[in-house]
Amino acid sequence: MQHASIISGVPTPPPLLNSEIARRAVFDAPGRDWVFVEADTAAWQQWMRFCRQRTGRAPTVIHVVAIPPGKPVGRYRGRSLPSLHPPGESNLDRMRMAAGETLEDVMEA
Repeated sequence: MQHASIISGVPTPPPLLNSEIARRAVFDAPGRDWVFVEADTAAWQQWMRFCRQRTGRAPTVIHVVAIPPGKPVGRYRGRSLPSLHPPGESNLDRMRMAAGETLEDVMEA
């Protein structure tokens, strides 16, 4: 009982809105817990679309020494973003992009 009252007394931070996540992805410096997303991947396309819809701008591609998920350390094009995939992206969308479909193909379907 006492344990529950201590936990409930600690305020939890409010969840970030999608527009705030997009703003941070485009304008903020990468945080320690952000994930490197390589340019020209399905995840990068999702982030570009997500950020453009909410801020009108896409994340900037830079050359960095990084470790993309499942790859060795090396020099890659991309950027660290708040997570590997933006919130709300569907598995079907990820599968389409992984199969080589472009954003134009997805929007036409």
